Amino acid sequence: MGLFNHLFRNKADLAIEINFDSKRRIELWSEHLANYPKREALAKFFSFANIDNALKSPERLDGLLAEIGSLVSKDLVSIEGEEKTQDEILKDIERLLSSSMRDFEISHLTSIVARQTAIFNALERLYQILKAELHAIRTARKNPNKNFLLNLFKLIFHEEAHINNTFKSEFYATDGLSNWEDLDRLAKSVLLEEKLTDDMQSAEETFVRMTVKQMGHGLRRKYRRLAEDIYYDLLELIGAPFRTLDDSEKGLKELERLVLDDNTLRKLILKNKRSLKLTDEQVEWTINAFRKSYESGHFEELNAEFGT
Repeated sequence: MGLFNHLFRNKADLAIEINFDSKRRIELWSEHLANYPKREALAKFFSFANIDNALKSPERLDGLLAEIGSLVSKDLVSIEGEEKTQDEILKDIERLLSSSMRDFEISHLTSIVARQTAIFNALERLYQILKAELHAIRTARKNPNKNFLLNLFKLIFHEEAHINNTFKSEFYATDGLSNWEDLDRLAKSVLLEEKLTDDMQSAEETFVRMTVKQMGHGLRRKYRRLAEDIYYDLLELIGAPFRTLDDSEKGLKELERLVLDDNTLRKLILKNKRSLKLTDEQVEWTINAFRKSYESGHFEELNAEFGT
């Protein structure tokens, strides 16, 4: 039984112990993410642009399908003992393709329990995708079919990619790494079967997440007004609006420097907090919240008012 089979099995099924310690569980997850780019590249052989050529080279196609399947560790996902008809596999694939997770996002969730549940659901979907792929590969090797292979390509190249890439740090800009770190920590908690509770979330983390959520664009809450006032003051400090592209680039660098300056942000929070009653500790937490909101792009639409 693979790790995912164990984690996402039907709870009515008989539980089977797996002999994977914490280190091995994390290794399997890391190996999966590391192997995905190769599987993705191999799948291009039967992409929409090349499917007809692929069907003309059955031996090469069979070899590539075997290699793609071998890159999914049986210790992670196993279909041993499972048999499905081609129609059943197609129905599984169509169901997965019709319920995409392209816009998977958890930063708006303030509860650590809700975030862990969202990660659990994403990894459970990944398990379903990988199982469908393995069944499809086994069937396609026996009977290559154009429609079948194209659906397999879409699963690997699109649906699986949406989830895998969410957990890969290279898909995050430097200022978004804190979001990746949160996802990575929660994914590992699911893999290790650690049950998180809201009591484990510090008062600071709860405050920061709530504040970041309220600083989001399109909202008219006190923290959004505070964030806008701070951002406008920052733009004034860097000399916006700018007349030349060179000045704009220099201004952006200065803006990013100021966003990392605790003293500057502290002064602007105290200046603009209006009716918000913040303790000294909450002022420090608001600095962190504003920084995270900036990293999340919550203020990008405000730049339009400062065009050249």
